[in-house]
Amino acid sequence: MIKFLYRLFWVLFAALLVTVSLFNRDSVFIAVPFTDLSIESAVYIVFFSGIFTGVLLTGMALSWTRLKSFTTRRKAEREADLLKTRLKVQEEEETVQSAEKSYKAVSEAAKE
Repeated sequence: MIKFLYRLFWVLFAALLVTVSLFNRDSVFIAVPFTDLSIESAVYIVFFSGIFTGVLLTGMALSWTRLKSFTTRRKAEREADLLKTRLKVQEEEETVQSAEKSYKAVSEAAKE
């Protein structure tokens, strides 16, 4: 049932796009300000190219932010691993020092 609704949505969406294209066949004149560049095109082409450009730019922006967050997260994970390693080394050193103190105390008690 879900597959049917999914396909129905896309069929209706395609029909809507075709309808928009048919009703907006009039030509428009597009000129870039301060240059001699100009194009005459159908309204629906301008409309769809604007939507396509927006989707493309949004996808690029989302990919860039995802990549940036991935690198930031990876850097934080590396730093956390380094700190865990340092903590283990420090705990081992404290254990060794504690054992040395206990050994000295026992050896001094044995001398008396």
